[in-house]
Amino acid sequence: MKLMNKSLMVVLMGMLVFAACKKDNPTPTDPNNPGGSGNNPPAPTNTQLISAKPWKLSSSRLIEQGQTDTTNVTIVGSADWRFTFAANGTGTIVGTFLNSGEMSWAFAANETRVDITKTGSSAVSYNYTPTSLTRTIPNVTLTLLDAGGNPVGQVTGTVLEAWEKMP
Repeated sequence: MKLMNKSLMVVLMGMLVFAACKKDNPTPTDPNNPGGSGNNPPAPTNTQLISAKPWKLSSSRLIEQGQTDTTNVTIVGSADWRFTFAANGTGTIVGTFLNSGEMSWAFAANETRVDITKTGSSAVSYNYTPTSLTRTIPNVTLTLLDAGGNPVGQVTGTVLEAWEKMP
């Protein structure tokens, strides 16, 4: 009987040691390897990235015809210009040279370009990265205004637009 108690005790102790050594947690997620093997979450797609937040105009620069330097141009109302991309390829435009309205959009050129088409208009292309949209617009004539909003002249050149995601 004592032998049986000792044997049972040894078996129970062995099971306890084995259970204590069992690995409970899988390999932790590697934040430097999104979408990799193991239990890492998949990396977000470009569609998820572009549609995550609205985009705003971050800068507009003008290269006047015959000039090589660029200067910032404040376009009246441009602080409120927005693109909102929906994951289904639709969205809205507020302000911009395209004017406000509904749009459709699609990636092109291996997802390095976004083609935006305002309803009833032609497509306009922007270079795309997950953090920026950029476009060059040649031969734009802008009316210059004084502090009171009165026209004081015009300037023609190439506009460089840069957009960023809103925080």
